[in-house]
This record gives sequence, C-alpha cells and structure tokens, in this order.
Amino acid sequence: VLSAQCTDARVNKVTPELFRRFPTPEKMAKANPAEIEKLIHSCGFYRMKTKVVPSKQKECYFLNLAISKFVKIFSTT
Repeated sequence: VLSAQCTDARVNKVTPELFRRFPTPEKMAKANPAEIEKLIHSCGFYRMKTKVVPSKQKECYFLNLAISKFVKIFSTT
C-alpha cells in the first residue's frame, strides 16, 4: 500500500519507524490516524494511505486469530 505512487527507497526510509511505533497488526489497527499520517507523509497520498493501512492491519490481525484458532483445534485432535 505504501509503495503506490512512491519509490521503494522512500518506503524503506518510512517503514522502520512505522513498524517500531506499531510493531503488530493490532497496534497499527488501533493507531491514531494522525500519527500514521506524520510517519508516512513523505510517501505521498498519505491521507488515503492512512485510511487503508490500518484496515489492512485489521484484516491481518483477524486472519492471524482465525489461523491460531484453527491450529489449536487441529493440534488437539
């Protein structure tokens, strides 16, 4: 998402701090949008990306929960 209309070099400069501040999908999904905007501003289209990134992180969080439950169910049988 961050690389849309942006160089990989720019994304590589932005992501270390983004992932340091929000190391898990759950934390990023719950983040204040203004904080994310400040961190990804230099990637361009930051307002739209700020809306998309947390929603993708929520998807990852719920997918991880579903996988964990699935693994628990089948590891006990």
